[in-house]
Amino acid sequence: MGKLKRKIAEAVDMPESSFGACPYMELEGNHSIRIDECIEILSYDEEETVLKLKGMTVTIAGRGLTMSSYGGGTIRLTGVISNILLSDGQL
Repeated sequence: MGKLKRKIAEAVDMPESSFGACPYMELEGNHSIRIDECIEILSYDEEETVLKLKGMTVTIAGRGLTMSSYGGGTIRLTGVISNILLSDGQL
C-alpha cells in the first residue's frame, strides 16, 4: 500500500500523508449510522454517544441508540438519530 500511496501522491502533486486513513460516515435515513476510523468511545447511552475519531469528535444524539456492531475501528449505531455534531476534537 505504501508504494501505491507514494505513486498517487506524486501523480497529483500532494504530500503522501494526505492519503492516510480518514474518518468516514454513512447515514441511513435517521435510523442507522456507520462510522469508520473510530479511535475511542468517549461515552455511550441510549440518548447520546460521543466518539473520538482522527482529528475530530462526533456526537450522535437521539432516542433508543444501540450499538449494533463495533470492531476494527468501525461502529454502527441504530435508533432514532436526531442530531450529529462534528467538532475539532477539543472537548
